[in-house]
Amino acid sequence: MVLKTAFFRVQGNNLAGDVATMLSASRRAGAQLIPLIPHESYHSLRFWSELLLATRRQQGRALSVGTELELQYYNRILYMNWMVEMRYHPNRANETEALEVAEAATWLFNNRSELGT
Repeated sequence: MVLKTAFFRVQGNNLAGDVATMLSASRRAGAQLIPLIPHESYHSLRFWSELLLATRRQQGRALSVGTELELQYYNRILYMNWMVEMRYHPNRANETEALEVAEAATWLFNNRSELGT
């Protein structure tokens, strides 16, 4: 949700607005800006991360190189530990995986304002 919210904010949406309308605009933007990245029913962390970055670049408001690299790094950790296909299947994380995911989620949470402004 952090990535979706950041994208919606970058698009200038009122977060209390109609979600269906925001998702429809997201579909169009994704098809235009990142057509080779699957949306996975719009649950994909990779899709939302790359759409956010592409939109910011298109608007001339790209994140700093360091922040962009960190976002891609932490998002990759999250994506590799939780993909859409895993939603309804049991999964047990080992301690290392759990710590990596916690660190990545914490980074996203702590940087949510910068991502969405």
